[in-house]
Amino acid sequence: MLPGPGRGRHLRRPGPQRRLLGTAYTVNLPAGENLLLYYAVDNARPGDVLAVACDGYEDRAVCGEIMAALARKRGLAGFVVDGAVRDLSLI
Repeated sequence: MLPGPGRGRHLRRPGPQRRLLGTAYTVNLPAGENLLLYYAVDNARPGDVLAVACDGYEDRAVCGEIMAALARKRGLAGFVVDGAVRDLSLI
C-alpha cells in the first residue's frame, strides 16, 4: 500500500531481474533520520528484508552504499525504502 498523492512515482529495482524474498523487518524512521536503521541492520535476521518507512522524505538519503554493505555483511536480503536512497549505482 502506498498512501498519499504521488506515492510510488520513484519506485525502482536495482536491476531488471532482481527480486526480494524474505521476512519483512519493519522500520519507521522520522524524516531524515537513519539511526534506527543501523539498529534494524544489527537486529534483523539473515534473509530478512528491511521495509523502511520514512513518509517519502527525499531531502536527505536514509541509506546508501555503506548501509547496504553492512546489511550484506549481516546476510540481509535487501531493502524496500519509502524515501531517498543514494549510491544506487554502487549498491
